[in-house]
Amino acid sequence: MRNRPESPAELFEQLQYSPIDWPWKTTRLRRDPVQDVRQRASAAHPTAAEVYHRNSYLFPSRLGELPAAWLDADDVRAEFLERQAAAIPQTPSTDGERFPIAAPILFKALRRGRVPFCYGLELRLSDDSVLARYEPLTGRREPLRRNTREESQALAEALTTFGPSTGDPAERLFVIASFPRNEVLYGVRGYRRTLMEAGRVIDAIIEESGRQGRALSLILDFFDSIVNAAGRARVWRPPMTQTEASKRAELHALVDLLSEYECEHLEAVLGDVAAGDRFWERDVGIMYNEYVKARYFDLSRNLSSLVPAGPAYDDAPFAPIPLVKSYPKATRVQLAEPTHPIVGAADAMLSRRSRRAYSSEAMSPAQLSSLLHLSAGVTCYAEGYGYRRWPLRSFASSGGLQTPELYAFVRSVEGLSSGLYHYQPVDHEIELLADAFDDGLLAAIGLGQPFIKTAAVVFAITGYYARARWKYGERSFRYMCMDVGFLGENLYLAAEALGLGACAIAGFIDDALERMLGVDAREEMAMLLFAVGCLDGQDRDPGISSSRTQT
Repeated sequence: MRNRPESPAELFEQLQYSPIDWPWKTTRLRRDPVQDVRQRASAAHPTAAEVYHRNSYLFPSRLGELPAAWLDADDVRAEFLERQAAAIPQTPSTDGERFPIAAPILFKALRRGRVPFCYGLELRLSDDSVLARYEPLTGRREPLRRNTREESQALAEALTTFGPSTGDPAERLFVIASFPRNEVLYGVRGYRRTLMEAGRVIDAIIEESGRQGRALSLILDFFDSIVNAAGRARVWRPPMTQTEASKRAELHALVDLLSEYECEHLEAVLGDVAAGDRFWERDVGIMYNEYVKARYFDLSRNLSSLVPAGPAYDDAPFAPIPLVKSYPKATRVQLAEPTHPIVGAADAMLSRRSRRAYSSEAMSPAQLSSLLHLSAGVTCYAEGYGYRRWPLRSFASSGGLQTPELYAFVRSVEGLSSGLYHYQPVDHEIELLADAFDDGLLAAIGLGQPFIKTAAVVFAITGYYARARWKYGERSFRYMCMDVGFLGENLYLAAEALGLGACAIAGFIDDALERMLGVDAREEMAMLLFAVGCLDGQDRDPGISSSRTQT
């Protein structure tokens, strides 16, 4: 690691104005991707806890990437808590003196050697009218927002998940985990450390409550989304006077909080706005590109979230999302043995064109099989991401994660019923998802382009966003678009070599196509259509060999 911080102060200087680094393993578990593992018969059935545990293994070769290996963790905790305490203003109002029951319990409980464990935690206090942050070093209470009657009632109901409450408490304490703080020091193991430290803090609070003769009801089960919303740290400000309400004055005050680095970029943005540029109203692609750019502070820390390294087996994260999507209940059709055209790669590249004039001739089973195998088939296996046999495909992909999925609206293929199919590359099969599809609707989705109706097969390429997001975060969409482009070019070249015509279609009604495919537009989204058909007036025969590359 280059320019690694040598002190807690240097570490926080790097982190203060940049996204928090997730060292080496960036798995962020979600319920649906873990459930997706069960779609594949050859996969194990891990629970979310098992996947997390596998990803939290420590390896000697990776230890040097974790700041806890070269910084004193206690010094880092102390530095953070001091900075946090300095950032909380002295509160002149009576709100800072609220919570006469909970605040003294917290103050004494944390004084018994538990303050360092608050590094990975946030403490919130709430009554019927105010939500406040409790600062563990000084015991100050910072008001965050006013609670409405409706919010208080919703919170009370959310805390009675498995039965009636023990009464209406005058005060409530929320212990909130801030996992990225410990993950800065310990990587993905920071999650388990944060939970253990939360347990020690809660144990001290229970013990101190008993000493003070206060009744305490510990609630472990609740409706998370409601409680999370109730504890959200929206900074509360007293109502401003007429003269204070100017947005211009608010901007002046906010600028004082920014670093020189942030002011440098803000100055350029404000200059553009003053010249009439409304960046919030323009192309979102430009905004996304600015958002995901690799900055210098990224390069000076960990490169694992920026460089799409290939799959590895030892000391590597376990992929929590299956590489191969499958429909277990669908009827499977075994494709013919794929054949390889004699036409060379250079010839196919030089003659490639977008071809839209198709004949009424049906595509042969051998052509469909070869087209799928050459463009998106499995070509070999390697160890990777915790698997002994990780399939590798004919198209390149970021990190070997193969985000594109391939669907086929089959209209005219010899011996194959019309319908919507999904390509399963490991077994070289297609899965029947629908016996028929609306021809007119598909053409309308493609903005009425006439050659869609004459194509023998219209392929739909989706991007399985979740397959890359766990590893590459916000840059995943960029990588996924490149992967789809790699597959699209393969389709073009394979069709050209097989004597077929192909044309990519980027203009279509996204929502309607995603509904036809049955994808959710979040984990998986429509990216590209591809019309393929037999050429009208075809005058060349590329020649076919009968050999298939062994995989």
